[in-house]
Amino acid sequence: TSGGDIMPLRPLTRQDALHLVGRLVAGTPGPGLRQVARRAAGNPLYLQEMVDVLIREQAVRHDGADADVSPTAAQAAPGSLAAAITRRLDFLSKETRDVLRWAALLGMEFDITDVARISGVPPSQLFGQIEEAIAASVVADVDDRFTFRHPLIRQALYDAMGTAVREALHQQAARALIDACAPADRIADQLIAAPAHASAWSMDWLVANRTELINRAPSVAADLLHRALDSAVAWDHRIEALTAGLAMVEFRLGRSPEHLVNDVLASTTDPERTAEMRRILAYLQYRQGRPEATVATLRAALADPAIPPDWRARLQALVSMFLLTGLGDVDG
Repeated sequence: TSGGDIMPLRPLTRQDALHLVGRLVAGTPGPGLRQVARRAAGNPLYLQEMVDVLIREQAVRHDGADADVSPTAAQAAPGSLAAAITRRLDFLSKETRDVLRWAALLGMEFDITDVARISGVPPSQLFGQIEEAIAASVVADVDDRFTFRHPLIRQALYDAMGTAVREALHQQAARALIDACAPADRIADQLIAAPAHASAWSMDWLVANRTELINRAPSVAADLLHRALDSAVAWDHRIEALTAGLAMVEFRLGRSPEHLVNDVLASTTDPERTAEMRRILAYLQYRQGRPEATVATLRAALADPAIPPDWRARLQALVSMFLLTGLGDVDG
């Protein structure tokens, strides 16, 4: 966070690593466990995952206060962090792994309602799998949502699906969330992860929900609008609305979409869209240090008899503001 101190995390010392292993196995580590600790190279997550695998495989043996594994078990311990996480997931039932793959599509955090929506499984049938994942320390319960215990766990589940399967499932998830009237940003997260070529139904949704999405997630909205316009054919009736949406979000992001604004103004017959584009154009001209052009643009918009009353009031207020701040014309 702003104003905080950055503290580089160094590997655990040999002594600290053995102390961690001792806590995990509830005993003093013997030669086999010390070999496992060395393999982790001071990475506490890797070390914890390897030891957890050995515990779950019942490879750890206790002799009084000492704990150890056989040389064979120590040698067979996962050879990488990814392998350790995969071994952890292998302990879960197939049904639980399937549920977690759906959850992985939603990101690090998820709620059971969204998992039910995109998987088609009623929430009442998911609680057992989520409880198994919590017991295995794969998922944690945080307030009213669930979260994967570590990003690498979520990534392992996500990568295991393969690119083509993931893209198809993201599309399926997006359609399910649209049918459930989910918030625009959650739907957009699925669309942005789907194939780059925008489908007709996704463009329809984007046209209908562009304002909400721009307000919630402007950067994602810009990416999706660019993708939709790249996918649209020349005669697509949605081009004008998509271009207007892109002009709005580019302006929101501090860019200069004057060419997009002019494209819309050259084609549109919608009075509200005309007023919105002229408002953006006026602000762009003001940013460029052209207050006279700004006022002229707004007055041209106000001269249009078709302008809706709410937009007329809004643009009149802008004329007053720019006359005062840009031209110092108090009388005007």
